[in-house]
Amino acid sequence: MLPLAVVGRSAAPVAAADLMWYPEAALNADGRMGIFAMDTASRTTYHKWQVEPNGGWSPMVPV
Repeated sequence: MLPLAVVGRSAAPVAAADLMWYPEAALNADGRMGIFAMDTASRTTYHKWQVEPNGGWSPMVPV
C-alpha cells in the first residue's frame, strides 16, 4: 500500500442519503485521490478511491 498524504477535510458535515459524513481526502504517492468518510449513525467508516490518477472512482465501500 502506498503512503497517503491528507490534502483536505470538510469543515462541515455533508448530508448524503439521510446520513451525515465528515469527508477527508488523501493523496496517494502515485497521484490517485482517496476519500474517507464516516456514517455518524452507524459509526461505519467508508472509503472511495480513484482507480487511476485523474480517472474514475471506485464505489464507496465500508472499511
